[in-house]
Formats: sequence, C-alpha cells, structure tokens
Amino acid sequence: MLRERAPLYERFRDVAVANDGSAEETARRIWEEYNAYSDFERAESEPAGSARAGDLRKTDV
Repeated sequence: MLRERAPLYERFRDVAVANDGSAEETARRIWEEYNAYSDFERAESEPAGSARAGDLRKTDV
C-alpha cells in the first residue's frame, strides 16, 4: 500500500523533513517548517501544552 500511495504523499505534501537526527532535532525541524508556512510562531520557551500557549488553530482563515 505504501508503494502505491507514496507518489501521492509526495505530490500533495507541503514540506518534507529529514528524520535522520535525534528526536529533538527532528521535532525542531518540523517546528521550523510549520512556522515558515503558517505565519505563527510560539516562543521556544513556551511549551505547546502550556495554558498560556493559546489555541494553535488559525481563526482568521
């Protein structure tokens, strides 16, 4: 199934992030790509689960 769907995944993806480092490095890369395409950035010191983090969903779209 993956072999059949891989071309579709590649065609419709927004970004691709290399998963060849540590989990922390990969997560950082994903976060950077997310920020680059979403016009939203949370302070690095503010964890996503923090009550102060706010809602990640964009409401102005």
